[in-house]
Amino acid sequence: MASANPKQFIPQAFSTPISSKLNEDNFLIWRQQADSTIRGYCLKKHIIGAIHVPPQYESAEAKAKGVLNSKYEDFDQQDTLLKSWLLESMEPQFKVRMVGYEWCHQIWSNLETYFGSQIKTHVKQLKIQLRATNKSTTIN
Repeated sequence: MASANPKQFIPQAFSTPISSKLNEDNFLIWRQQADSTIRGYCLKKHIIGAIHVPPQYESAEAKAKGVLNSKYEDFDQQDTLLKSWLLESMEPQFKVRMVGYEWCHQIWSNLETYFGSQIKTHVKQLKIQLRATNKSTTIN
């Protein structure tokens, strides 16, 4: 019986960051571009949550010997490349907000939370303006 060759890991590198760097005014467009690129490289698992991070060690014995899980090492390498690309695609004021996050899914979640609340606030403001508007006034 022929043995199956394990799939060789080849990390995906990104040649250029998103041309329109993330700022206060372009999150929805930026997210669409980032998400399309991430999905195009089949890296969605890196932004959807911690459940996809492989365990650092395969066993207690491996941990005692300091032998890292090869799946963890591959994931960490790819996540680091993606994180670098994401950060390079942001204006400096957003890069600063990402200091301390180890994984891409943490960065993505932080952005979703921050901009989600901004969008909700803006929608509420527009609704208030709309209610206060009559036929002779306009919304700014």
